[in-house]
Amino acid sequence: MDEGSTAETTPQGYQQWARDRKVDRRASRRGAFRGTDLVRRYDKLCSILMSMSKRLQIVVDDDELERLRKAAARDGLTLSEWARRVLERARESQKGPTPAQKIAAVERALACGHPTADIDEMLAEIEKGRDLR
Repeated sequence: MDEGSTAETTPQGYQQWARDRKVDRRASRRGAFRGTDLVRRYDKLCSILMSMSKRLQIVVDDDELERLRKAAARDGLTLSEWARRVLERARESQKGPTPAQKIAAVERALACGHPTADIDEMLAEIEKGRDLR
């Protein structure tokens, strides 16, 4: 299988690899094959899949899918990992102010000493101003 093949990182791919090489499963459990590239990729895949519990499906046309794949390849990532990173950056960029920042803004506004009045009085003054037009 080629280097980027996903088949060899799947459990079935690992099992086939082990059968082809007559791997003793007890030796595998003892860590005899921990240093192999296949096992490292298999372990990484398992840890990623176990930590993720939801799937997001996005419908795109063939041209857009190809552009997205090329963008991911330019960064040396799978399309899934690339999409996760792009979505995370988008979410981070949309973060609003923290509660502490909001409180600080209110405190700065209160410190300015703007004139205030009872809400009913202010609304009456607004209506009175509209009648002057």
